[in-house]
Amino acid sequence: VKVALANGLASQVNLLARTVRNLVLLEEPAEMRREEGRIHDARTKYQELIAKLEPMVRSEEGQRILAQIKEAQSMTAPLMDKAIELGLANKNSEATNVIIREVRPAQAKWFEALDAMIRHEEKVSGDLVEQANHDYQQAFQVMIVLTVLAMLLGSGAAYLITRSIITPLREAV
Repeated sequence: VKVALANGLASQVNLLARTVRNLVLLEEPAEMRREEGRIHDARTKYQELIAKLEPMVRSEEGQRILAQIKEAQSMTAPLMDKAIELGLANKNSEATNVIIREVRPAQAKWFEALDAMIRHEEKVSGDLVEQANHDYQQAFQVMIVLTVLAMLLGSGAAYLITRSIITPLREAV
């Protein structure tokens, strides 16, 4: 679940990047407003996903990475807003410079932090799978031993019961 949420966050950041770029490239006000709405939707979805992820991340390493994600987001959002404002004002060349020189480097750190979270959670999940497989193997071995022991005890009990019945019958015959 955490890996899926982290991937969802990365997807929303990617959508934000593309939508901000699209807004800067457009000149038609209606299309620009539509892109602005998509930016709002992506930010809302991002906040929903991060709100779901935060309580699930319990490890110290995960908390550290989560803090990096939040810091990168807080550094990038105002820069994106600056590019959006310039784009809406049809100052496309200035907005492009902001995107290239300011937004991209900050956004790269954001993606790095999200990738670190994905790798961390995949490693944690892999470790849990290994532990589960180990526990399964141990439980399987215990079940085999208990099954063999039960068969031996059952055979011994059957022998004793059969003997206790047959011995008196032989004597009677």
